[in-house]
Order: sequence, then structure tokens, then C-alpha cells
Amino acid sequence: MPDNFWNDADIIDIYTRRQAIEGGVLVQLSGPGYQGDPWVPAMVAEAGFRYPVAMTATAFCRYVAPLENETNFLVHHPENAGNT
Repeated sequence: MPDNFWNDADIIDIYTRRQAIEGGVLVQLSGPGYQGDPWVPAMVAEAGFRYPVAMTATAFCRYVAPLENETNFLVHHPENAGNT
């Protein structure tokens, strides 16, 4: 068996993190190239993340939402936790 199973595999497609962000599949929350309100990466850093953070758009829309009539705040919706 070869050292790496994928060494001789044909590449069908390559889809990068950047492409997923640009395509709206991922929501970038911090890291190089972040474009948005500065409080978002500050919140991510405050949560203890040391590396760039992105999450799926579905998870972002389902579990994190802007507070109505507020700016610079996000709220977690625990009633949705565990739902798919």
C-alpha cells in the first residue's frame, strides 16, 4: 500500500475556502481578507480563537442572528441547538 492513498488519485475538483466564502457557502468571521464590521473578529478573538474562523452560512443563519434594532451585537439562539 502506498504511503498516501491519494498520491495516484485523479483530482476531480478543487474548491477552496476562499471560493466557499466568495460563493456564500461559508461566512468568514475573522482572518486575512475579512471584510466587515471590526467587532466581529474582536468577538471571535475574545472567544479564544487564535486562527481564522468561518462557519457555514446555514449554521450562521440558523444559530446566530443579529439582534433586531441593534448594531454590533450577535445573539446565539439556544432553542435551536441540536436541531439540524
